[in-house]
Amino acid sequence: MADKCPKCGCEIIPGQQVLQIARGHYFWPAITPTYTFPFPVVAEFHFECYQEYPLRPQEQPYHCFFCGELIEDRTRVVYAVRGRKPTSGYIRPEHRGYELWLVAHEICWDIQQL
Repeated sequence: MADKCPKCGCEIIPGQQVLQIARGHYFWPAITPTYTFPFPVVAEFHFECYQEYPLRPQEQPYHCFFCGELIEDRTRVVYAVRGRKPTSGYIRPEHRGYELWLVAHEICWDIQQL
């Protein structure tokens, strides 16, 4: 996980609000998908720096940001959570809340990144 925000280039320190974008599998009824290893974290921004896509927090049931279809159980996704950067040695942001700020089928995300 990077220690610098890709947008502003400033250090992200533990306790700061971050938006973490990660790859994972969605398993209903869990709020946060599991990570897909070995490299689950796509990017991590200061929350206020993120501007790539409009953030629309969702609660379950989740729908793909790009195609609008329902995200079904056991689906591979790319998703964003807002939380506080954890201390060194931990990956998941703390105090993530009950919504995903962006969620998309992994294939839909990958097509958009081409």
